[in-house]
Amino acid sequence: MTYKAEKNCFVFLEPEAGVDTYLTVRDVAVLLKLSVPTIRRYTMNKGIPFHKVDRAVRYKKSEVELWFEKREAAKAQARSEKQVSGSFTETETGSETV
Repeated sequence: MTYKAEKNCFVFLEPEAGVDTYLTVRDVAVLLKLSVPTIRRYTMNKGIPFHKVDRAVRYKKSEVELWFEKREAAKAQARSEKQVSGSFTETETGSETV
């Protein structure tokens, strides 16, 4: 990823159109707003797609973004299913006599 230094901080520069960018673990952490240890844990558990370049681990930006979108969608669906099943619990009432 290409950076541009601006007053004690770095800013991502967008690559040329059609060029897929390879990211470091730190780049992915910044992109997803997660910690570096969290990204490493996802890598070890093979949750996040990665590529080995010699001994280094790199991540394709497009694959990481797609993985993250799918992960967030699955979490949202699980939450909605949990809310629906929790609010409509069936109870047996038996027969009513009037």
